[in-house]
Amino acid sequence: MTPRTFFTLFIKILSLWVLLDSISAIPGLIASLSVFSSKEDTLTEIIIALSSYALIFFLYYVILRYGVYRTDWLIDKLSLDKHFADEKIGLDIDRFTIVQIAIIVMGGVFFVSALPSFVQQLYNYLARQHFAELAAIDKKPGWLAYYFLKLSISYILMTKSSWVTGLIEREVATGELPKTEGE
Repeated sequence: MTPRTFFTLFIKILSLWVLLDSISAIPGLIASLSVFSSKEDTLTEIIIALSSYALIFFLYYVILRYGVYRTDWLIDKLSLDKHFADEKIGLDIDRFTIVQIAIIVMGGVFFVSALPSFVQQLYNYLARQHFAELAAIDKKPGWLAYYFLKLSISYILMTKSSWVTGLIEREVATGELPKTEGE
């Protein structure tokens, strides 16, 4: 493995980790929008809040574009693979395999972190549905849906890791998405 390959893998894995963790920004946006609808805000406050979320999502887009799909450009601009005495790093594993293992591990970590929260939100939702003293509490399953989505995405990462790795490793010029096993 060359230093360039190492940095390519490192940047892609780190970028994927940040992108998967970015899912938590979506409930914040939804909560902000519900706050705007419930009280009288000035137009300036709404524009500032929406602009900050637009900036956050733009940064996630930049991370996706350059951290996952254009890592070679990023390595060249930062000169990460220069100034190494050895041209080879003693690791003899295929790049595709390393990315696939990292995706499985990240999916597992997200699954394990989301499962307790999902169960807690499911219990809270069911308790609000059945107990009269909790009837006044909002019965919307927003956080339950969020953790279910997080569980679903992490499950897909673990079970379809070769497809996700193919999606990440594909040639940007081809524009083709990898096919799943059933297609």
